[in-house]
Amino acid sequence: CPSPPPPPPPPSPSPPLPPSPPSPPTGDNALLAIKKELTNPPALDSWVPGTDPCGVPAWAGVTCTPAGGSGSGDGSTVTGLDLSDLPGIGCTGGVTSPCVPLLLPPSLSHLTALTRLDVGGTGSGDGFVGMLDPSWSALTGLSSLDVGSQPGLSGSLPSAWSALSGLTYLNVSGNGLTGELPSSYSLLVSLRVLDVSVNVLVGAFSPTLDTLFNMRNLNVSSNGFTGSLPAAWSSMTGLTALSADRLPSVPGVLPAAWSLLTSLAYVSVSHNPGLTGTLPSQWSALGSLSHLSLLANVGVGGPLPAEWSGLAGSLVHLSVGLNVGLTGVLPQAWSALARLTHLDAGRCTGLDTDGIPDAYSVLTALQHLDVGGQAGLVGTLPEGYSALLELRHLSAGGGAGIAGPLPSAWSSLGKLTHLDVAGSGSVSGSMPRAWSVLTELRSLSVEGCAELEDGLPAEYAALTQLVTLRAGGCPRLSGTLPASWSSLVRASTLSLAGSGLHSILPSAWSSLTSLTSLNVSSNPLLCGPIHYALIQEISYAGTALGLSCPSPPPPPPPPSPSPPLPPSPPSPPTGDNALLAIKKELTNPPALDSWVPGTDPCGVPAWAGVTCTPAGGSGSGDGSTVTGLDLSDLPGIGCTGGVTSPCVPLLLPPSLSHLTALTRLDVGGTGSGDGFVGMLDPSWSALTGLSSLDVGSQPGLSGSLPSAWSALSGLTYLNVSGNGLTGELPSSYSLLVSLRVLDVSVNVLVGAFSPTLDTLFNMRNLNVSSNGFTGSLPAAWASMTG
Repeated sequence: CPSPPPPPPPPSPSPPLPPSPPSPPTGDNALLAIKKELTNPPALDSWVPGTDPCGVPAWAGVTCTPAGGSGSGDGSTVTGLDLSDLPGIGCTGGVTSPCVPLLLPPSLSHLTALTRLDVGGTGSGDGFVGMLDPSWSALTGLSSLDVGSQPGLSGSLPSAWSALSGLTYLNVSGNGLTGELPSSYSLLVSLRVLDVSVNVLVGAFSPTLDTLFNMRNLNVSSNGFTGSLPAAWSSMTGLTALSADRLPSVPGVLPAAWSLLTSLAYVSVSHNPGLTGTLPSQWSALGSLSHLSLLANVGVGGPLPAEWSGLAGSLVHLSVGLNVGLTGVLPQAWSALARLTHLDAGRCTGLDTDGIPDAYSVLTALQHLDVGGQAGLVGTLPEGYSALLELRHLSAGGGAGIAGPLPSAWSSLGKLTHLDVAGSGSVSGSMPRAWSVLTELRSLSVEGCAELEDGLPAEYAALTQLVTLRAGGCPRLSGTLPASWSSLVRASTLSLAGSGLHSILPSAWSSLTSLTSLNVSSNPLLCGPIHYALIQEISYAGTALGLSCPSPPPPPPPPSPSPPLPPSPPSPPTGDNALLAIKKELTNPPALDSWVPGTDPCGVPAWAGVTCTPAGGSGSGDGSTVTGLDLSDLPGIGCTGGVTSPCVPLLLPPSLSHLTALTRLDVGGTGSGDGFVGMLDPSWSALTGLSSLDVGSQPGLSGSLPSAWSALSGLTYLNVSGNGLTGELPSSYSLLVSLRVLDVSVNVLVGAFSPTLDTLFNMRNLNVSSNGFTGSLPAAWASMTG
């Protein structure tokens, strides 16, 4: 018989299993891992291994919930982490080296007991970079999550966060987030506050947000959303605040259905150029509304709803200004809005010709009232507004048809800090001396009130809080500059250009050390010295300041018979004739075909390249003056021919010197060489009103810079770069003390910089590159402090 089989060999030992991966850190260890990922910033020095995060005091930024529900100690759990107020969180370095941004700490996702997490920043840019972490979806106990004001964060909103079903507060505003709202966020039905403003989010609002019925505060402003504002949001019946500003791509209308949101207290839907339709009268049903801002929705038309007077029980702030498509009138019925403290209906330029409502004088709670800038308004400035004793800001100017006097009775408005009646072209009389009691005024403007007469009230010396005073463009406002205004020591801007002022600049004004801008231009009867303390701040083109005042003329000698005078030579062309002479000197190029004899250079449209200033200060029509000529962008200017024959360069038109009302002249080229040749014209020194002169990028121009141009005392901008100019900088250019921009680069200029440029204290931009200058770079340029 066969033998039994041998027993099986004993089993050989199995190879050892690989070690298990370490468990993710939790509790104290997770916090210490976060500290390490943040490169151990000093703000977290209290996070010491072996100590209790929930001790007394707790670790910085840490909030704990004890097992028993109150107090602290053993058994406490870390349920809150707030890194937003701790310095140096989000980047490393920053003391002796640049602050290097960090990623959001990965170990945050291990703090699974958190109910509140705040890693928001200050918006300064010294914060986190990278993307939002989808793994935070593990923090299922979160009720509040703030990751706002971290502009270095980018990427999309993690759809995985839809697992945070208990979330009531989510702020991701002020970042650089892109993409669409995840459709899965419709599951975040506990949300009460959602702020996604100031990002680059796109796409539609619906249906993601339509089901968030518990929403109380929703902010979607300053994004690239392309969907319309959903009527379905009317189902968010608990909504108290809604912001949808600055959404340039959002089309559609303001939903009338939002009238069902009767808990709304705050609505701001402003600066949305794509919105159309009308202002919904149905919103008069929003009985809790206290703040309504609908500024600058330029596509919205129709009337201002008189029905909104039904909001009288709640409305405190109403802003509908800058809606240029609105028509109709300022509703008298709004006088029922007795609780209003802020009403802005200014610069709605489509409103019909009707007056500023006197009825608003019953709105005695008003602190801010702006009904200015309505070009079609007529009537008078309501004297009854003297009853609005709480007013701080009053703007009621801008209507060319507003007539009558400036109301002296407004002197009762003792809390007023801002008063603007500028542009009221038909207002007459004088600047009320009674206004000198408005001692809280910071800003006063009567600019462009062309019919105002008399002088500048010396009594305004009492307005010692004034920072800005504008009374320019009032040619009948004659008289002298009041020496008493030297008391206006807080004034930074005095604008008095284009008035009828005469005599000297008071030396006492040298005490106005806060001045940054003093404009007395276009007052040809002002003369005499300029105090050195004012030389950097003053603009005085079109005056005789800096020159001696003329002595009275001697009596005429007795007449003696004289032989007949020879006939006078013909006067040089002016106005339209000068332009037509220029066209002829340019060989009638096609680009100037609109320059037709017998038509108005300032008509609609104006002649090509021509800019006009009307007598009234705005608009166009009879009485307009050619004040600007720009030939730089017109084809074929500077040479003749060029289609079937070579382009033959031309000289600069001699008749340019006859446009004596010009403030801006641009005959710059492209640098191609198909432009003017010859020399710069010294006779342009007759253009004494010029503030801007551009003759750059004309490489065919040669010769020297005309020393006669030193007469252009109001010149603030001079560009002669890219030409072929030679010679030295004229020493007389030291008189061009108003210059802010001087570009003489890319020429063949030689000699020294000093002393010509050393006194140009108002200089902001100086370019002397690519020349043959031989002088050293002057230390004296340190005086160009701007």
